[in-house]
Amino acid sequence: MCGIAGILTRHHVDEQPLRRMLAALVHRGPDDEGIYHVSRVACHASLGMRRLAIIDISGGHQPMFNEDGTLAIVFNGEIYNFMEVRDDLQRRGHRFRTRSDTEVILHAYEEWGPACVHRLRGMFAFAIWDGREETEDGRPCLFLARDRLGIKPLYYYREDGRFLFASEVRALLASGLVPFRLDLNALYAYLLFGSVQEPLTLVQGVYSLPPGHWMVVPMNAEGKAPLPSATLHRYWDFPTAARADRTPQEVMETIRQHLSAAVHLRLIADVPLGAFLSGGIDSAAVVSLMRATGQEVPRTFTVVFQEREYDESDVARVTARRFDTAHTEVVVTGDQVLAELPQALAAMDQPTMDGINTYYVSRAARQAGLTVALSGLGGDEVFAGYPTFHTVPRLLRLQRVMPRAWPSFDLPYARLPFSPSVQKLAAFLAHDMAFGHPYFLARALFTPSQAKHLLTTQARERLQTDTPWHHRVQASLTKAQEYDPLNMVSYLECTHYMLSTLLRDTDQMSMAHSLEVRVPLIDHELVEFMFTLPGPWKIHPPQSPISTLQSPPSKPLLVHALNGALPPEVAYRRKSTFTFPWEAWLRGSLREEVERVLGELPAVLKDVIDPRAVRQVWDAFQAGRTTWSRPWALYVLFRWLSKIEG
Repeated sequence: MCGIAGILTRHHVDEQPLRRMLAALVHRGPDDEGIYHVSRVACHASLGMRRLAIIDISGGHQPMFNEDGTLAIVFNGEIYNFMEVRDDLQRRGHRFRTRSDTEVILHAYEEWGPACVHRLRGMFAFAIWDGREETEDGRPCLFLARDRLGIKPLYYYREDGRFLFASEVRALLASGLVPFRLDLNALYAYLLFGSVQEPLTLVQGVYSLPPGHWMVVPMNAEGKAPLPSATLHRYWDFPTAARADRTPQEVMETIRQHLSAAVHLRLIADVPLGAFLSGGIDSAAVVSLMRATGQEVPRTFTVVFQEREYDESDVARVTARRFDTAHTEVVVTGDQVLAELPQALAAMDQPTMDGINTYYVSRAARQAGLTVALSGLGGDEVFAGYPTFHTVPRLLRLQRVMPRAWPSFDLPYARLPFSPSVQKLAAFLAHDMAFGHPYFLARALFTPSQAKHLLTTQARERLQTDTPWHHRVQASLTKAQEYDPLNMVSYLECTHYMLSTLLRDTDQMSMAHSLEVRVPLIDHELVEFMFTLPGPWKIHPPQSPISTLQSPPSKPLLVHALNGALPPEVAYRRKSTFTFPWEAWLRGSLREEVERVLGELPAVLKDVIDPRAVRQVWDAFQAGRTTWSRPWALYVLFRWLSKIEG
């Protein structure tokens, strides 16, 4: 696991910009640092990495090179099938000097070129400097790739004669070569959903490489500069052909095999590992599979609250006892969060209303001596666990019979004396939905009219509808039409909420503590199989014992595939969303802090955000007309931008 960075530039620059980038990434890789420079005529390339050693601790130094030095790689992630790929490459004549998965990627690229990504099973973001003259178009180039689901991040910035990439946005800013200019469209997307939506970032001109894509940045024909545009290629996408020709027994057995393989592969490490454990099905499933695949006494970690209505520790203890784990409970209080907010917010590479829970459980795991932790992230998206799998299909059916928008629900935030759910229903009836689709309303923090109400008139007039984010959403909605309603929701959850919120939050909050988090429930082979199943099977499996129960579990395919391994208290527990007690804390220990920050707009927002609208949000929360998430999201945004300005 690493933080990686690099610069490709027309004009020579000293190594200080790259060193500043690596210094900003030191938390991602405290164990090692490496830098490589190469010059070709008027084109100069620099690659760097900060390493968290997990596999081949002594031999995995980066950048890593092929035998003749024409290829160099920096790599962030883990390739779980690297031994299988290595064996294939050795049969083809390749020779290896280390036991690392990094060297396997390098030789795979040497053998198969960009198509090497099809052979990799894992999470990854890597860059290869290809200095060979016999490349496909006869020019040296920089090759970048990101894993299929977007587990590992990779950001880039391009201007005439210069291309930079890094694992984090703040590393690009640290270079001194990327100016901070607020991206207004990214800000609007943040207001809509409480996180910045891929491929945008809050820094204008900085974008994320999309999941399942690779990019080539070549030198021009004269060898003088990177091209002003790079080649972006999709190499993977979610399957769309569902099949109903398999028996329930075949389906369950195949799911079981995929789950077992996914967890078993993610136990490969030369360092201590454990698991996050909540009161839900997903993390319990991961722990049960760790035990079933031979993990001896896994260490598990649960966040505990004094506010009993939010606390899941009792149910987590049931799982810990069932599988005999070495269990640790991490007590988090409002006063503690208040005292530690500067550190927690500093962990955010991009602002997010969520993710602090991962910050605390990751810190506890790291302090306990772990370097790797497994998580149940993705189970709700893949196995249809969210309420959206019920509400969105209903709204789609209703939308088809709605003749036109109901009149005048576009009211200022403060004049809607209703709960957020009623406000969303009003927005639906008024067709006030991002991209006109109920899914994005169901996932919205603020409705489009509420988000625009927070902006000044000038800012609203500057919003665009032709951005990479809009193009990505429209493309996903086009593809979504190929699915039945439940698989459509699964696809949208994976490509939007999971990608732009859960995966980014997990990466940035865990890596802040130099902890690698692995997510077996979104192993791409498991995901591919689940998308070949008819969507209704994920809620009502045909001819399954579970389908006859009066109170079936929220994710019956996952529960049944585990053959009764999960404790009944977990398997049949009513679905609940794990969250911190923000509602209580924002009315108690955090109230003064949040109110103070919301009253002081960062300088960069002076002509962008209307302070009166911000006050209305805070007043609405105090009056009980909205939940904690709206003022909290604004608080995090203001603190993040103030830090950038500072």
